[in-house]
Amino acid sequence: MLSGKHVTLQVRQTATVLLSLLHQFNHGYIRFLLLFLAKVFHYGSISLITEPCKSAHIAAATAAKDAGVILSYDPNLRLQLWPSAESAREGILSIWETADIIKISEEEISFLTQGEDPYDDNVVRKLYHPNLKLLLVTEGSEGCRYYTKVSF
Repeated sequence: MLSGKHVTLQVRQTATVLLSLLHQFNHGYIRFLLLFLAKVFHYGSISLITEPCKSAHIAAATAAKDAGVILSYDPNLRLQLWPSAESAREGILSIWETADIIKISEEEISFLTQGEDPYDDNVVRKLYHPNLKLLLVTEGSEGCRYYTKVSF
């Protein structure tokens, strides 16, 4: 039986290799594929931790955005994978404003706002950016709440 940490590391390494291969294709080829195949490009922040995965992630997201694909982001905070809490916060926020849809947990709200109340609508609104179409806040077994431009 494998430990959760080993499995997570293996998945991250496999994802790194796959995204690295994607990055080796020129951007035109990626745009072509995304234009005809994708409606939504969903990603997390784990791929931003190390190179070459980080560059491949950014190239794929840029190509998707250029092709008119909806960008959906779930930061999926896993602090133990990052070198530090600050590098995790910076990494997660580094691509925040490119997303059209963001799914975030209460824990991630507290982390990104440095301890502010995730149940306070004014705190959540700080995370909303001008190009965001939908911000989903998951609440475990209680379901979720959502924010749109109209809800402000």
